[in-house]
Amino acid sequence: MVNEPPAPDVRALWQNQSPEGDVMPLEDVRRKARKLQEQARRRVLGMYLIGAGNAGLPLILMWFLPGLRLGLVYLAFTALVLVLLVRRRSTFRIVPPEQTAAQSLMFYRQLLERERDYRRDSARWFTIGPGLNIIVLGLVYISSPLFHGTVPEFSFLAAIILTHLVALTRVARRLRGEARKYQLELDALP
Repeated sequence: MVNEPPAPDVRALWQNQSPEGDVMPLEDVRRKARKLQEQARRRVLGMYLIGAGNAGLPLILMWFLPGLRLGLVYLAFTALVLVLLVRRRSTFRIVPPEQTAAQSLMFYRQLLERERDYRRDSARWFTIGPGLNIIVLGLVYISSPLFHGTVPEFSFLAAIILTHLVALTRVARRLRGEARKYQLELDALP
């Protein structure tokens, strides 16, 4: 065929290819992935323990404080929802040993993205949810026959609200900072 362009020189193609970025060693990727997975495992276990306390205590108190049953059921339900959200967002997988460095790096990137997203979303879950819980429980308590409207009761409620406001603000700030840290690590990956 006279009109066909000449075949490109293989050597020229090889020399003109774009260089690949830095490659993270496979063992580093696996070590970091194992570390992230271990953090997720500990987080889920911790949330199970915290959730058992946050759901169990209101369920026990329901029998001793029948006037607060509605608020206590709400607290137990929201504790269960938070545990399920953490469990769903913290699932982990094992890196297969036959995975190549590129596949492992992609796996590690996905783990970092999942951790970043978990921290970013948790800033909302762990501030708005507990904040609403305190407000609901306070309103249920104020409307119950247990509330007498004394100054110490109002002071105690104000102290609880203020303490939770400070603590939840700090938790949200810390979670957003961790999300930024994971984003920076993602940006630095080859």
